[in-house]
Amino acid sequence: MKALIFGLLVPMSFVCANVGSAHADESARDFLSKLVGTWNVSGMAGGAQVSGTFEYEWEDGKYALFALTTGSVGGKPFTGRHVIGFDPATDSIRSLGFYSNGVMEDLRYKRAEENVAKGTFSGTVDGKSFSSKLTVTFSENRIVYETDDTERGGEPSPDLSVTFTRNEE
Repeated sequence: MKALIFGLLVPMSFVCANVGSAHADESARDFLSKLVGTWNVSGMAGGAQVSGTFEYEWEDGKYALFALTTGSVGGKPFTGRHVIGFDPATDSIRSLGFYSNGVMEDLRYKRAEENVAKGTFSGTVDGKSFSSKLTVTFSENRIVYETDDTERGGEPSPDLSVTFTRNEE
């Protein structure tokens, strides 16, 4: 698959630690702040090798993050943008991503257990819709995104396994 299906899978998982509490909005903002900076990305998406970086920064009101991403999927370069924030209507993290290779992503997830978030990952690749179950495992400097039961255009498709590692420079 030539498209990036890892995209923001955004290290929003930090936010999931406190989603569901009475102070979820404040907690979400606190955890979102931990994402600010640069993350290196590597792994497999749709059967293709992916690599690149995500750079996160606050929008002016500090209710959401903007991410700029650059990298390659299967050796083909891409750029993209994500908007990541807490959705109080669903008590979950929501990340919308759009890429130069035509990929659109919609991730929704919330805390399932300590250091683990679960949800859905869907969007469009090569003009076909895709959807999957999403599991995000995280720590302070590392986040792993994995999908199960991925379907694209109604057919089974390779699952995703992508790791974000904080760039300490």
